[in-house]
Formats: sequence, structure tokens, C-alpha cells
Amino acid sequence: MELVSEKKNEPVTHAREPARKLCEYLLAAGVCDEAAVLNGLERQENLRAKGYDPLIGMLLLDAGVITKKDLTQALKLQDIDRLANSAIFYSLPKSVIAEIHTKSERLVYNPNEIIFKQSESSNYVYVILLGTVSLSHNPGKSKEVDLAVYSAGEVFGEMSLLTESPRFVTATALEKSSIIAVPRDAFLALYRKYPEASQAAIRKWFNSMLEGREQSQIYQDHHYRELMTKMESRPCIPLVGSSKRAQNLRHLVDSVCRAASSCLLVGESGSMKTRVAQHIYEQSAHSRKSYIIFDPDSVPHFVSQGLQQEQGTVYYREREQITALFGYDLETYGRSFAPWQGYLKLAHNGTLVIIDGEKLEPKVQRMLLEYFMTGMFYPLGADRPAQASTQVIINITDDLNLENTLYEYLAGDQIRLEPLRSRKRDLKEVINVLLQEIGREKNKPALKFEPEALNKMMAYNWPGNFRELEEVVARSISFAKGNIIASEDVFIGKVPITGKSAFNLLSVKFIRNFFQSPFYPIVPQIIVAAMFVFVVILRHTGVIPWA
Repeated sequence: MELVSEKKNEPVTHAREPARKLCEYLLAAGVCDEAAVLNGLERQENLRAKGYDPLIGMLLLDAGVITKKDLTQALKLQDIDRLANSAIFYSLPKSVIAEIHTKSERLVYNPNEIIFKQSESSNYVYVILLGTVSLSHNPGKSKEVDLAVYSAGEVFGEMSLLTESPRFVTATALEKSSIIAVPRDAFLALYRKYPEASQAAIRKWFNSMLEGREQSQIYQDHHYRELMTKMESRPCIPLVGSSKRAQNLRHLVDSVCRAASSCLLVGESGSMKTRVAQHIYEQSAHSRKSYIIFDPDSVPHFVSQGLQQEQGTVYYREREQITALFGYDLETYGRSFAPWQGYLKLAHNGTLVIIDGEKLEPKVQRMLLEYFMTGMFYPLGADRPAQASTQVIINITDDLNLENTLYEYLAGDQIRLEPLRSRKRDLKEVINVLLQEIGREKNKPALKFEPEALNKMMAYNWPGNFRELEEVVARSISFAKGNIIASEDVFIGKVPITGKSAFNLLSVKFIRNFFQSPFYPIVPQIIVAAMFVFVVILRHTGVIPWA
């Protein structure tokens, strides 16, 4: 709906956008007529000319044109529209946004008023309705750095919640600002239910990198490190046990932790190499620094964006991995792409875990070896070397695919994780640790396996190793009816299919309930017996000939 001045018969363009939109909501609701709204806008402009800045809603309320309820409803619609147009909420249904609004607070900050401080806990995500907000970071040893300025319609504070970290910045209102604060619980629940909203938040963040906001590079790199640092909460069960093999493994891991040196982790699939790598990080001097995991087969698109012209060439994969690990030179690739330092630099003074290290291209392995020997590396396209002090842990399944020189260099700091079938003496201790930890997760403490169930697990060869054991124990706890896990509650066998084609029939409620009901296995036995009788009858009548 367009507001038109009766005096000049032309659209009212002098009204500020928020005031005009509020009037449109009031007119659409039918709570006042257009003449009253136009008079209110004219009065607002006259007062502004005299140095006052009244709100159009309050002017209409004082004039008796609308009620307080009408104004509240119009402001609510206005807020919902602004939420819907923000970068991270635009993909959500209006009904969901309205629900978010009911759980949120509408706050007003004066010029130079602090919204939140650096290092505070993250309790809200903020959407700016009116005004501007600056974000700044204090490194501690030097003066405060201005990182970014946000205006109406923009969102800030979401990355601290997504990465579950304290505030990295201080947010300050530069002028009188009206802001919607979305509570932590509502925000995280929303992102669990609507993954597209989480993707939009990360996409918005990456876009700010692509826009070349160099002043906020510190802010972006900090949160990228946090996004990549998703720690597993369950215990490092390969280190559990009292056998000689378990003791030797713990001794070897402890020596790597003390030295904080780069190392090689070798083990079969499912041997929990990443869990052991996390343990090394947590027990080393790097524990308060960055912990980043890199998969050579999964390079983020924005990282390799500058290489799109080379896609399909024989060297593309090699250059993609070099870019991911070592970054690229900005002068070579221009400033049209995201500034990218590389995982090695992002993990500076911390730990970088490379999973499936045998999938690294030979040249990348040689560049890693050069870094191990000198502490220096060359970003893609750079003429001058860069430096980093990063502990690198390379996880491999087969050392035959590693470059000989790289393997020989790391051989002295090599940790071999034996398969679970070679650790049967530790199996009961590992199972007890898993029962305690997973039982606590599922609110089922003090569970035990009956002897027959334990014997069943001891006899199994565990081709999926520790990872398969953890899945079996977790599933058994879910199926347990009381404090004792019976043998029929333990489902073990081949390692299940994973990936997009995987589907667990036990996740279907009525199938799971059937297996847990007293009718199983009686019903299948009755069905098989009935089929047998039916076949006998058919043969007796001659429909099916006897052999």
C-alpha cells in the first residue's frame, strides 16, 4: 500500500522508511484511515524541523487515532518482517519466525552503550532493527581493533552460539539502536530443526569473507577455528585396559603428549585414530589452542574457489589440497576471493589432524615434510615462505601409500593402534567404561551385561574395531528393559552400511517396538509354521509335485 499526500496528490517519500512501513501495517489492519496517518506524518516532519525526533506511532497514539494494542500489533508485524528479511532467517516459514519473535526481547541501546563484552558467555543472537553497531576485539597486548560495523537488518553474535564459545568481540551501539535479542535456547533449537538456517548463517559468514572485509579477518579466522574444533565427548577407549598392550600404548601416547611433536597414527578403520588424536591434543601444551581436523577428500568450496578455472585438469586435486593446507598468495589470486591462510596457519600454536593422510597427493606430502623440517612453507603462488608452529597428527590406515621420506621422518613418532581382536583381554574393561559413559548420556546408569551377553561379545571378532563396539554398546543400552542387558538386546554382526544409502530398520518405531515386545520371536515362528503347513497342503493336493 502506497501513502499519497492529499495536498499534492503524490507519494509521501519524505517519511523515513520505518515510519512509512509502520503506517502501512496500521492501514492494512484497518485500525485508522489514510488521512489520519498523513496528518501524523506531516506533524512528525514539522517537529523534526524544530529539532525534535518523535516516533510516528506515539504521535498517532497521543492523537487518539490508534490504541496501544494497535500500535503493539503493528510493531510486532514490523519486527517479524525484519527478522524474515535478515540473512539467517529468510529461509524459514513466517509462522516459525513469529514463534521466534514471541520468545525474543526487543531492546533499545543508547549511543556508545555496550551490548555485550568480549569473553562474556553467549546467551543471545541479535538482529538490528534500527541503528548501527560496531564490533571490536582487544588482543590484550595492543590497542583495541575495530573489526566490523553492522546496520539495520544485519545479524551479529550468532557465531559464538554456533561454535559454543565465549564472545570474541565487544559489541557497542554507535547511535540509538533498536535490537531484537533471540535467546540461546530458541536459536539452537531452531538450527537443530531447520538445517537450512544453520547453512544460511555459515553462508552469510563466508560471504562477508568474500566481500573482502580485511579488517574482520581476525574475527573470521577465530570463528573458523572454532567451527572446525568439534570435540568428541566420549572417552578415548583405545587407551582403556590393564593389559601389557594397553599399558605400552598409553606410555607411547604420553611421550608424544609431553613432546607436543607431530606424529603418525596408524590403525585399521574404526580404531578411533581421531579420538586418540584428540586425547593427544587435550593432554599436550596445545590444549588451550586451536584443534582443527582436515579431510583431504573434503575441501570447502570457498577455499578452492580461486582454482575453478583449473578444475578437471590433472593437477587440480593437488593444487586444491595445497590451497587448503597452506593457503594461497593474495597478490597472485587477487582480492576477489576469500582471504585464506590455510589450515596450517589457522592452527598456529595448536593441533592440526589430517585424516586419511594417505589420500594426500605426493607433492603435498613433500611440502608437509619440508614444513616439519624447517617450520616454513610456501602458500600457493607465493614467492616468500610463511611460518607456523603447529603440531600435525596424520591419521592413516595404510602406510604403504605415504611418501618414503615422509614416513621415515615420522617413523620415530609413530603410534600403531592395534585392532580390537588383538585386545580381547581389555574388552570387559572397555565395555564397562562405555556402559558408564553412554548410560549417563541416555539417563540409564548402573547397567550391566548378563554373562551370556558378555560371552557373545567376547566371541565376536569385531571387524569394525572400537567404533563398532561403541555402537553396539549404545544400541544395547537403548534396547535394555531393566538394569541388566540381556543377550537378545545385543545386536552384533557385520559392520553396517553407512552413507546416503544406509537405513536402520530399528530406527522405525513400530519395528523397534515389535522386537522389544513379548510377541518376538513367537510371531515369526507362527508365520514360518503356517507357511510350512500351507506348502504341505499344496503338495498333498498335487499343486506342487513331490521331489
